[in-house]
Amino acid sequence: MTRVQEWYWYIVSLLVVTLLCALKTVQFDQQHIPVYYPNRIVFTNESRPFTVRVTRFVCTETPYEVSELLQCKTILRRNSPTFFNITLHVPKVLNVVYFQVKTYYRLNEYQAFPVDISVEACAYLRNPSEDIFSRHVMSVVFITMPDLLYYCPQGNTTYRATFWLEDKFFPMSVPAGDYRMDIRFSDELNKTLISYQSHFSQHIPVYYPNRIVFTNESRPFTVRVTRFICTETPYEVSELLQCKTVLRRNSPTYLNLTIHVPKVLNTLYFQVKTYYRLNDYQAFPVDVLLEACAYFRNPSEDIFSRHVMSVFFATVPQLLYYCPHGNRTYNVAYWLEDKFFPKSVPAGDYRQDVWFRDELNKTLLSYQAHFSVRRRDMDKIRNMTDILHMDRSTHIVPSPAGFRVFGKDFEIHFDRINVTNGAGGDDSSHPQEDYTPTLVKRKTYVWEITRRQPTANITVPVFLGKHEKQSIPPFQNAISPRDSDTQKD
Repeated sequence: MTRVQEWYWYIVSLLVVTLLCALKTVQFDQQHIPVYYPNRIVFTNESRPFTVRVTRFVCTETPYEVSELLQCKTILRRNSPTFFNITLHVPKVLNVVYFQVKTYYRLNEYQAFPVDISVEACAYLRNPSEDIFSRHVMSVVFITMPDLLYYCPQGNTTYRATFWLEDKFFPMSVPAGDYRMDIRFSDELNKTLISYQSHFSQHIPVYYPNRIVFTNESRPFTVRVTRFICTETPYEVSELLQCKTVLRRNSPTYLNLTIHVPKVLNTLYFQVKTYYRLNDYQAFPVDVLLEACAYFRNPSEDIFSRHVMSVFFATVPQLLYYCPHGNRTYNVAYWLEDKFFPKSVPAGDYRQDVWFRDELNKTLLSYQAHFSVRRRDMDKIRNMTDILHMDRSTHIVPSPAGFRVFGKDFEIHFDRINVTNGAGGDDSSHPQEDYTPTLVKRKTYVWEITRRQPTANITVPVFLGKHEKQSIPPFQNAISPRDSDTQKD
């Protein structure tokens, strides 16, 4: 072996030994000692009288001088807590880390809330105190980020964390409203390592045990919503982002609504007016006007208010919580269907005007619902007579005894009757209103004249002994046939 080869293998061996020593040192440095903290709070899934909704996490004071923020992202999840994904590189070794939390409650603006924490984290992990706030925060971090809880030194690594807040992390009693929590980590020179804000709201659902439970019992009518229209736009104190009518086959029509309300609302007026269309829209005696925040606290027994509240519980229950409202973006899917209406509703076309206003009577949202109520008597007419094909000229005219159906070549009289339900139920002794055909007039055709007596007034028997068919109907009472139809071949 030459001298050059000896030097070559000597250098290679030296590099290998140096690399092994470095790997051993890195492996030793990565062996962190987990924090021993036996006195932490055990959170249970016991139901709370409120719900917590995190709207966003925001990283602040960026860029940082002694660290590098690689990712700061809020992930909104349906029916799950909102996630805060963060990636932070801290190049220096830290033996002193200051941790600070400040909480704010929003009235018209954010004001200090008495939940503040300021500790030196490395010293606290070695000697935990019995301070209730610090103990609570430590217990939350043990659930959300247990991999980061090890004794100092910290730093000289890239931190990847996922943090969230949920109902069980909060005490059993928390004032409802909107909150902001400011969190800051800093080094021994008070230079910011990371700083972020957590915006969340605390909502207490409305307790309303006296609401109406709507069933799928068949109604003698059908309701068809033709359109929803947002009115009085643009609004002064809110921002309408979406107002869309979604027509669906064999399903109720939806109103998809997205509106941002920046201000906090402790007073919210709700108004409903209903109109019935004859030649034009006229007032219908179904009006509601109430102050929603006060009504949530002390519901009245007014039948219209109770009915509206019950509909909201069926369609938008996530919005029914005690005030304050506002300071958020509302996403709503609202609809109307047959079961939301009383068992007896006059047939016709309706318009329902709805307003939401603040304490200064400024409109937050206003919309109109256009819908029609159609009775199912048309099927009865077709089944109880031989008129199976009705053209566009067919129309119904009210009469003192009931109503009359006029068509191109026929006329049918329906009289109002009272029938008794014999099923033996709770309502078996109460008469129920119904209609029955009592007179049918139909145009006579030429082939009917030549073969048999012309069709005339026929009285259909409803009660035994009351009506009788005429043996030979008089021709003069029938609808006069056209001259062209009476000409014989």
